[in-house]
Amino acid sequence: MKARTIVFILLAVILTLFTIPAYATDGVLPPAPVPHAFYGAIEINGEPAPIGTEIEARGEGVLTGVGGNPVIVTIDGRYGSLDDPFEPKLIVWGEVAEGTTLTFYVNSVATGRTAEWHSGEVTEIDLAATIEGPPPGTTEVTDIISSTGLFTEAVNAESSDGLCRLKIAQDTIGLINGDEPLSEIKMVRVGAPPAPPTDARMVGSVYDLKPDGATFNPAATLEYTYDPSRIPAGVSESELVLAWWDVGAGSWVELESTANTEADTITATVSHFTTFGVMAYLPPEPELNPAVFSLGSLTISPEKASLGESVTISVEVTNTGGEVGNYAVILSIDGVLEDSQDITVSAGDSQQVSFTTVKNLPGGYAVDVNGLNGTFEVMEDASSVPPAPLTPPPAPVSPVNWPVLWGVIGGVVMVGLMIFLLARKKAY
Repeated sequence: MKARTIVFILLAVILTLFTIPAYATDGVLPPAPVPHAFYGAIEINGEPAPIGTEIEARGEGVLTGVGGNPVIVTIDGRYGSLDDPFEPKLIVWGEVAEGTTLTFYVNSVATGRTAEWHSGEVTEIDLAATIEGPPPGTTEVTDIISSTGLFTEAVNAESSDGLCRLKIAQDTIGLINGDEPLSEIKMVRVGAPPAPPTDARMVGSVYDLKPDGATFNPAATLEYTYDPSRIPAGVSESELVLAWWDVGAGSWVELESTANTEADTITATVSHFTTFGVMAYLPPEPELNPAVFSLGSLTISPEKASLGESVTISVEVTNTGGEVGNYAVILSIDGVLEDSQDITVSAGDSQQVSFTTVKNLPGGYAVDVNGLNGTFEVMEDASSVPPAPLTPPPAPVSPVNWPVLWGVIGGVVMVGLMIFLLARKKAY
């Protein structure tokens, strides 16, 4: 029992992942709760329901008309599969309370079956319906077309929800494979349509017109009623286009369309059957100028500093572009990287960027900030220089007293002469 519960939960998660894109194509966001998925056998009038049959769950708070609800039968007599997670199941979403009663419909006809909604569960439930006449979305034309394919009366065919309509004028030639007359026209809503171009969204449901290979001459008129609330923001109703899916090219092809914005309809002429839908091209994203940065004047304070004193280097960065951007402010001193700052500046804003540096060697320094240049000087502090040793002043020089000097010299000469004479006298 626990293993089965785990399998159901895993399948529910997988279903969630593969169903979200279908909501995205319709422009409807999936609700928060995990969906309840259903699968099983399906019969109409006691026979396996054919491919293209629509199965829908309804109930209070249930979201309908989106991917997964209704689900389109892709294998005769069955919808979804427990063994194949890629087989589309009936996915019941919405703001649904636990235990809410669900009722099931086949081609908009009640089946009489009900079930309770429980978030995250996967339930097998077989469905059957009794439908008189052709199923909704099918128009029989056998009685109004000749063996050569000539319509003897005008034909108005429509999808089961009445939103897609085909108008065929009298005397139109309608053939299959070029030579067989049409017997019926089917307009089947597609559960998981081909994805539109990346710059477009599908507006509402997509319809597959059958039988494949049917052609019309002259062309028939295809009319589609759209829901204005599903048109993407920024797109006007007059810009909607009808498009057909080119299977061979794997792409959508626009038709020349005419929108009636008062009636919320769009029309185009079609000459063959394929898959059709209404497409809206998203408006281009506004072109914003990239971030562009400019630098104001470089400020250095002080320009003359003492040893060990802080020097502040500042510059103002302005973003003159149209988008926010990042910018690296790089400080180099004497050609060597000193510091850097990464800043984010919004469009039209400015930001002041400052660096602080300290130098312990005297001299001049060259500054570079992202190409802006400046200089500052570091000087020795006079109070830190030891005083030079004092030199005693030379003795004062007195003026020469020549009379005294000659008197001294004369006295010396006289004494010397007397000593000489005395010495000579003794010798005799």
